[in-house]
Amino acid sequence: RSIRNHWGFWNEQSELKNYFRSIGVWHPDDMSGIILKSFYRHLKNLPLELDEQIKYYKEYWEKNGKT
Repeated sequence: RSIRNHWGFWNEQSELKNYFRSIGVWHPDDMSGIILKSFYRHLKNLPLELDEQIKYYKEYWEKNGKT
């Protein structure tokens, strides 16, 4: 919650929020999830697999009828 609230994913316009929207990620919880997973993967020297993360959230919302 701290990430999405501090970086203004809910109410404020931010460059990071606009970036996520430009790649098709709309929900603030999804944005912060991608940040956390990417940071974890970075710390473990694993590939970020950003495309796969984005695909996961897009498919989730398409499946649940909330695109």
